[in-house]
Amino acid sequence: MGSRRWAVVTVSDVFDPYSGVFVKRAYSGAGWCIGADLGRVFGLVADHCSPRTGAHANGWTIWLPGWSKLHDRGRRMRRSPHRPPLRVEARRVGTRVEFAPSAKDSGKYDRGRQWRGLFEDVLSLSYALDADRGASFAEHRVNFGLPPVDLPVAVTAGADGAAEMAETVTAVHELAVTLDEHASRWFTTSQDRAEGRGRLDLVRSVSPGGIAAQVLSRSGVRTPIETFGLTEDQQRAWAETFHGGWCDANTHLLGIPFRAATVDASSCFPLVANLIGWWELLCAERIQLRDVTAELRRLCEQAVAEPAALLDPKAWRRFGCCLVEVIPDGEVFPVEIEDEHRPDGRLEMVPVLSPDRAMWFSALDVLAAAVMSGKVPELIEATAYVPAGRQPGLRRRLPILPRLVVEVDADPAVSLVEHRRKVKADGDLILAAELRVAANCLVFGNPARMDEVWRRDGRQLLRDEKPGPLICLPIASSVTAGSHLLLAALDRVVRDRGGIVGYRDTDSSIIPASRIGGDLVLPDGSTIHELSWPEVDEVVGAFGGLSPAPDWPVWKSERGTPEDPLTARVFGPKRHVEMVGHDITDLDDITDLTEAGLGGSYADPSAMRGKGTGDVRSWSLAAVEREVAYAEARRRHPDNAIRPAAAWDVGSPLRFPALRRLMVKTPEMAKLLPASLGVRPGTRYIEASGAIWSGQSWGRTVVALDPGGDLSGWQEFDWLDKSTGEPVSVTTSGMSHEDVIVESLAERSALWSRPPRSEPITEVVVDPHLIAYPGRVSGVIDADADGLGHLRSRRTIHQDADRLAAVQTAAGGLGYRAFARRTGLPESVAKRAAKEQPISTRNVGRALKALGMADGSQRPCCLDGCNEPVPRPNANYCSKAHRDQAYRLRRKTKSPAPKPRRLPRPATGLDPAHDWAIDLPKCAHCDTALVGLAAERGTCSTHRERPT
Repeated sequence: MGSRRWAVVTVSDVFDPYSGVFVKRAYSGAGWCIGADLGRVFGLVADHCSPRTGAHANGWTIWLPGWSKLHDRGRRMRRSPHRPPLRVEARRVGTRVEFAPSAKDSGKYDRGRQWRGLFEDVLSLSYALDADRGASFAEHRVNFGLPPVDLPVAVTAGADGAAEMAETVTAVHELAVTLDEHASRWFTTSQDRAEGRGRLDLVRSVSPGGIAAQVLSRSGVRTPIETFGLTEDQQRAWAETFHGGWCDANTHLLGIPFRAATVDASSCFPLVANLIGWWELLCAERIQLRDVTAELRRLCEQAVAEPAALLDPKAWRRFGCCLVEVIPDGEVFPVEIEDEHRPDGRLEMVPVLSPDRAMWFSALDVLAAAVMSGKVPELIEATAYVPAGRQPGLRRRLPILPRLVVEVDADPAVSLVEHRRKVKADGDLILAAELRVAANCLVFGNPARMDEVWRRDGRQLLRDEKPGPLICLPIASSVTAGSHLLLAALDRVVRDRGGIVGYRDTDSSIIPASRIGGDLVLPDGSTIHELSWPEVDEVVGAFGGLSPAPDWPVWKSERGTPEDPLTARVFGPKRHVEMVGHDITDLDDITDLTEAGLGGSYADPSAMRGKGTGDVRSWSLAAVEREVAYAEARRRHPDNAIRPAAAWDVGSPLRFPALRRLMVKTPEMAKLLPASLGVRPGTRYIEASGAIWSGQSWGRTVVALDPGGDLSGWQEFDWLDKSTGEPVSVTTSGMSHEDVIVESLAERSALWSRPPRSEPITEVVVDPHLIAYPGRVSGVIDADADGLGHLRSRRTIHQDADRLAAVQTAAGGLGYRAFARRTGLPESVAKRAAKEQPISTRNVGRALKALGMADGSQRPCCLDGCNEPVPRPNANYCSKAHRDQAYRLRRKTKSPAPKPRRLPRPATGLDPAHDWAIDLPKCAHCDTALVGLAAERGTCSTHRERPT
């Protein structure tokens, strides 16, 4: 529209329901409503905010100033049938805003439908176009080539505030215009762009997955659920085959530096999708089912003898989308296990036994089990899904971006990957990042998508989920199974050469390797073999036949140079660091690290803000350097190692706290905060937890309004106790006896190098009574990012196995009194369970958890020479015969009754009384953990220097 004047006006002038600017522009349809973080903007100016109900209970209803009145019954109602409230719903980034429907036969209409408005939140649109979920407003501007401008959380009244608002309004408008230009490139021809037609919908483009979904809709492809037409039993079977990425760390190498070569699958998910023929399946007129049990068994036999049999693209196309019924008998299969430390589910690739129940797996996971275990699984039935025919009406050519037009007969995921390489070589890193995420969403994210909804059960609202519009579990499950097979085949080829894999994460592996190879002696005296660089090249080259294009290598390898070889150090799943150079103590040459649990989770300290090299926060890099230095010191001098001071705390009187910057997105979050905080939609606040070593503060959480910008004045904020709402003062010093001692960022970052808390699992035996089908992992991830507790409840159980029967069987076997003692349930409840009468779902869960914990520490029989477990908690012997035999022996030898035998506590490397003690600073002269004043001095009371 060209240059226009703008002005600051009062809220009443903007939102007057009859003559305000908002009515004349946004509600009339004459113009757009553009802003950054619109949900917060409307939440601040609203007369009233209330939670929505029904399926959208995680959204808000917002009444603008003057648009509502209070009903006699205390409810809000429209002042005019033509003035509806706003509906606001948080997205992964930003918010979605629209007008609620007006009263019947009232309001504005657009092509027969009630007008919902044109609201553009530039944060949501920025994320959709640069795929940078964790970026701030200023960082999004930098991504699109604009100078950084911070989005203020608050401004002062007066000239300074007006100047800051002027800069912000200009920055928002400038970013909106730039985003509009970038959006016009998608799905348009050169003529469309010249005439301003065919661009992305700026209102509904809120994520890269939404853009990827348009590849299917604009190509004319039917939704997968129509094409596949799965029955309910088939859907349930495919749901059982669905597993996430494979991530683990070799426990023998934890904390130990080793020369390494990293191999990373190039665009793994699009690669696997192309190999299994996903696009032909989606474009098919119908899907045929074919029995391939005998063929799959033969291929498993070949893979056991020679893993190269799995490196034929024809085998992947033949068995790529194939449902298999198996009876696991010790083969390595993916299985998810309940773990109190992993509310999002713990995926393990371990030997699985299921003698009482057949299980469903993708054929690619069955092949991975064969090549990893060295034996053929017991197959019951294998059914391949084969495309037949071609859907009529498919678009012949689809323009996606300038210089990228896809033929409908070609795989669009391959085209996106190839175009990404071109734009990355041209220096357009933002578009390259967007194409990477879009390609993954196209072949996996959208086919695996489940959306959270709410349903009413009587008076109670329950969290549930529904399939996404492009759900296709046969493709989504086969894609992740294909990534498992790639890693399993690589592992087998490496093992056949005498090497091992030290670390795996979804589509990459780290292999101990050096220029000429050799052996590495571990601290426990064992030895592992390092492959030579030529051997690594041969391993990687063996997969060349799976490449979809000549310039698309299956594996990318990185090992450094002879002058600067690559060194890796692994601390656990999702925690590793890579560096180059012969001197492993030189921390200036870190090339890659896992940032999980550091930057992005906690606010930047005031002394070290922003991103450093790459996408890693500056303080995250400093934290990893600190932990690597400490690990090296412990390796060289285990008795005298001292963790260095955190770089961001040097010169500060107090250590910087571990603060989380959060925003109220849903009514559920608002209910958890004190009313005195004045919470509204979009309220930004900071949260800190009590230090784990402080008795007076452990378990407490404090919150305060986020002032924005630098948090150097954190001690002066108006802190409130999150549970009581009482004002409190906070500190990170252990010398205080009145303030709440919150966890410091240095203490939190020390957990990065901590040994895994979960016990290693070597085998899984499946109990058919205890199999559950939990919901989406993303619900847990989002809840954790939003600061919500009780993460285990975020995964809805869709279909339970007969857990009640398992509890009733246990109660009948133990007797109701012993069952009550073991589970902590009232005897009346235990008696009902023993009589096979129903008990509540809550009590079933409590009983299963208690029984699971008891089974992990079950005592052996007290008779010498017998190690059978004792079936009852109040017994010492496994059977009456052994009890009588022990009684006769005692009578003969006149010995006292034995005490119950206990299994030794498994060695975890942690203090048995306090699992967190390993994370506390140690005395400079001994291994004593230090807290309070002793931590400030650096020595324990025994070694404290006393004045002479």
